[in-house]
Amino acid sequence: MKTKSLISTSIYLAQYFFPLVLSASLLLSCSKDSPSPDPDEELPTESGEMVDFYEVHRVENWYVKVNYDNSSEGLKEAYYSLEYNKERDRSYQKTDLWDISFSNMLNSFLGANNKSDESSFGFEGNGNGGILILEEAFEEVTDIPDDSDFLTGRDGIGIDGKSDFFVDRDVIGWYIYDWDGIILGDGSPDKAHTTYALGNPLELSDGSDAPIRTLVVRTAQGNYAKVKIISCYKDAETQEEMVKDAPKMYYTFEYMLVPAGSNSFEKE
Repeated sequence: MKTKSLISTSIYLAQYFFPLVLSASLLLSCSKDSPSPDPDEELPTESGEMVDFYEVHRVENWYVKVNYDNSSEGLKEAYYSLEYNKERDRSYQKTDLWDISFSNMLNSFLGANNKSDESSFGFEGNGNGGILILEEAFEEVTDIPDDSDFLTGRDGIGIDGKSDFFVDRDVIGWYIYDWDGIILGDGSPDKAHTTYALGNPLELSDGSDAPIRTLVVRTAQGNYAKVKIISCYKDAETQEEMVKDAPKMYYTFEYMLVPAGSNSFEKE
């Protein structure tokens, strides 16, 4: 398996994503307008059952609200629990009941729930999570990487280096941003400024295969999941349906969870 840490995303955020560009003041407002939960408040708990291990679970059109202007609402991160297949609000931030954070530009950058990493939204909480990305198809990911390979902060995985304008083509992300609509599109106006999730096979404009990506997550409670993100557009799962004006961010993804201590995603 090949794994690579991503370079800092801040260099690229304002230039290389969707046509609706957020200003630096909006990005900074995430921290000042959206304070962390009061540490003296009692943390929420979960009484439901975890999802089954070794089964593929599907999340379809999960809407992550984003803010396209400089209103006082600010840009708020989102959290998702793979173990319980649920969205979490900020009151869960310091618990071990969420596994992936969605933040930064249009909430398209992914992070882990880790109590020891001060850049994680779960810092000083209860999570022991991590996240990484592989250059392999979901079905082909069988071995679980070493824990030392996982990133533990926020915003660790986002835009892929094959996107327009990137200098470092080796950066591995979960999506390609096609500015002119000619990387994966036909050059038509509706294909410009389009984002393509790389969880399923896609075809580049030259007829070759697009890179395919799979996330591996160590959950906050120490289990493992492999995840393929299929789309960030509502009801748009095929390459033809992904166009710039389709409603976003509506995440569709599939994942499999296996127990802590596992070495493989295959059931023995």
